[in-house]
Amino acid sequence: MSSRERETSTHFLITHEAKRRADEEFRKLEAEATPHWPGPGLHMPWKVFIDHPLPAQWPVLRGTALLWYAVGTAFAPWLSDGEYVTQPALAISLKVDSMSWETIVLERVVRSSGGQGVRPLRANEVELQQRAGEVLEILASLSRGADVALDESLLRSFYAMRFAHIAFYEQVEHRHRDFFRWVMGDPAPLA
Repeated sequence: MSSRERETSTHFLITHEAKRRADEEFRKLEAEATPHWPGPGLHMPWKVFIDHPLPAQWPVLRGTALLWYAVGTAFAPWLSDGEYVTQPALAISLKVDSMSWETIVLERVVRSSGGQGVRPLRANEVELQQRAGEVLEILASLSRGADVALDESLLRSFYAMRFAHIAFYEQVEHRHRDFFRWVMGDPAPLA
């Protein structure tokens, strides 16, 4: 198995487990409201969306947890270029060095945060998105305490793109202030 196949496989397996946990826990939360379609009693249920993990601390040290945030999304046919989203309701935490998972409930009641626009990715964004496995492998390796070559340009470009496209990141920025500052160009040292 090539290193690229291993990264893709690891990314898939870890992300799949984070999504499975988010789906399971999200069903237990109380939904304050679901988006209503035009017409009496028509509504769309929330479905769970998780994006790429953020390190619980920056710089990443051995034992640093990776956090996937879970939000609800709902398709609305009258929004031609968007969807409804909730506030982050859950964080799924993984300590990679021990492979221990934890679910952190951020909101017991799911509330809409409004709409989020969507657009097709540009060619350079598609290329970055295809490197998601590499990004997760870098963060996971750092969390395991491995001595890895840090591709700063890849991490910064990848997360700057995600922060620009995913509205809920502004709601969790305070939890990851050092990482956000580093991604956006703060020259703070990595170690």
